[in-house]
Amino acid sequence: MKAFHEKNTYPNGFPVDIFKFNNFSFLAHWHNDIEIVHVYEGQFRMTINSNTRILGAGDTCICCSGDIHSMDSMDLNCTAILAFYAPEIIGSLIKWPEDTFFISSFIDETAKRDYNISPDFSKKVGELLQDTYDELTNKKDAYQMFVRSRLLELHGLIYRNVPKGLNNASHTKSYSMINKIQNALDYINTNYMEDLTLMDVANHADLGISQFSQLFKHMCKMSFVTYLNSIRVSKVEEMILNTDNTITDIALDCGFTSIRNFNRTYKKWKGSTPSDLKKRKDF
Repeated sequence: MKAFHEKNTYPNGFPVDIFKFNNFSFLAHWHNDIEIVHVYEGQFRMTINSNTRILGAGDTCICCSGDIHSMDSMDLNCTAILAFYAPEIIGSLIKWPEDTFFISSFIDETAKRDYNISPDFSKKVGELLQDTYDELTNKKDAYQMFVRSRLLELHGLIYRNVPKGLNNASHTKSYSMINKIQNALDYINTNYMEDLTLMDVANHADLGISQFSQLFKHMCKMSFVTYLNSIRVSKVEEMILNTDNTITDIALDCGFTSIRNFNRTYKKWKGSTPSDLKKRKDF
C-alpha cells in the first residue's frame, strides 16, 4: 500500500494525471484534487468517506474535493483508469462541487437503477477517460486543449446524470467529522517520525480518544496504530531506495524506537526484510 498524500505535484505543470492499473492500493487520504475511477474489467474496492463498494466492469466512482478515500485491489483483478486533476481544469477555483454533493459517490448497477441513470452513462464515461488517457500519453499538438475538453464533457455528463443534494445542516455536520479526520491525517503525515500516540492525534482532531479511535477506524478501515506503522514503513522504503543511510538510522528517523519492533512491523507489511530491499537496490 502506498502512503497518505494530500498535495499532488504534476511534473509537467499541467494539473492532470491519468493512469491505467490492474492492482493498486492506497491508504486513506484526502486532497482538493478530483479523482474519477472507471472499471473496464474485473473488480476493484474503493472506500469514500467510510462507504465501501466493490466495483465491477462499467462502474464508476467519483471522488470530490475533500473526500477521504482509500483504494484496494490487491486481492482482486481489474482493468481500470484513474484520472486525477485539479479543480481549475473544470473552472472551479478551490474545490468541487462547491454548493452541492452527490447522493452516491458510486455509480454501479444499483445506483443506475435506483436513480434512473442513462444506460449510456458508463459507455460514455469509459470512452471519455480512454480519450483523455490517449491524449495525455501521446501528447500530440494541442493535447492540453483536448484533455480539458474531455474532462469538461465528463463533468457535464456527471452533473446531468448523477443526482445531487444541497448542503444542509446534516450534511455539514457529517463533513465536520470528515474535517477532523482530515486534520488527523495531515498531522500523522507531518509528524510520523515523532513518538506519536493515539491521545496526541485525538487531541489534535479535537475528539475524545474513544470517539476518535472509532471514527478513524470507520473512515480509514484500519486502526490508528496500523495506519501510522504503514506510513512509517512506506517512508522507510523510500529512504532505503533514495539514500545511503543505514537501515538502523532510517528506522529511527522514521519514528521506530525499537529495531526489533521495526523489523517485525516491516516484515508483517511487506513479507520480506528491509535488508532484502537494500540488497535488491545495491544489486
